Amino acid sequence: MQYSNIYNILTENVAKAKLRLASLNPSGSPKKHSKKDEETLERINQQKKEYEALVRQHDQESKVRARNKE
Repeated sequence: MQYSNIYNILTENVAKAKLRLASLNPSGSPKKHSKKDEETLERINQQKKEYEALVRQHDQESKVRARNKE
């Protein structure tokens, strides 16, 4: 349950960030990011790393539970 909540929060944050960044550069041409944009991207990357770490932890816990059942 905890992992699905984290996943939902992260996907919502990514969707919001994509919408926000898409409106900043509608032409698709390269453009220098503002400091706020860079902070958003850093936050997204940090959340992605945290989510991946939680997924790895969950996988490990699942393997341990499976071994204990055997």
